[in-house]
Amino acid sequence: MDSSQQFLKLYNTLDELLAEKYHGDDRNKSYIMRYSIELQKSAYLKTYERGRVLNLIRQLRNSFVHDFDMNKDGLIEITPKLLEFLQEEIDILSKPKRAIHIATKRENFLFGKLGDNIKILLKQMISKGNLQVPILDEQDDLIGVLSPNAIIRYQIEKAPLTEKTIVNDLLEFLPLEKHISEYYAFVEKNMRAEQAAELFDSYYEKGKKLAMIFVTETGKATQAILGIITPYDVVNLDD
Repeated sequence: MDSSQQFLKLYNTLDELLAEKYHGDDRNKSYIMRYSIELQKSAYLKTYERGRVLNLIRQLRNSFVHDFDMNKDGLIEITPKLLEFLQEEIDILSKPKRAIHIATKRENFLFGKLGDNIKILLKQMISKGNLQVPILDEQDDLIGVLSPNAIIRYQIEKAPLTEKTIVNDLLEFLPLEKHISEYYAFVEKNMRAEQAAELFDSYYEKGKKLAMIFVTETGKATQAILGIITPYDVVNLDD
């Protein structure tokens, strides 16, 4: 099988997978065009670039199929890089990443307790690069999140932080619904990673920044946290 035949075979495989993804809706339109347009709507450069390249490949494939003489002189070469790109897209659709796969596992994330000293916890936050730290009670249930927003509100409305300030002093500012400019979501562990990633765009559009996503068994806030997805995890989704 030459490279042109491999190209068409991979393209058709991708098209079939997308037909399943879209449940065979409107077969008169190109599924690959629809998919590439969706990818190009992403705010993340890597995802956008996937859509842009896929649309160029679609145009190339149409030329191959509808103009049988276009490459009779061998002027167009199907490169290994192009074939690898199509195979990667096939893998993404046939073996999709789930929310739990891109989340930072619970055991690797920084959590706080109500009795923690704020300044010590802040040093840990800075050293780990965590600006949002979930706070758990003694039963490891989620109470809320310690964030810059919560700390600023405490200092404006209550008192400056001291060496003796503990997380419990900020308790009224920790619940998820108390955060003014930040939003927190819960998703089930088997949600497609791309769907979880899209949440960061949609909530930003509503005027609030989605700070983190908590991954639980079925997406319920009352369930144990299995992992946490941050914007950093989404930026590296395609790695």
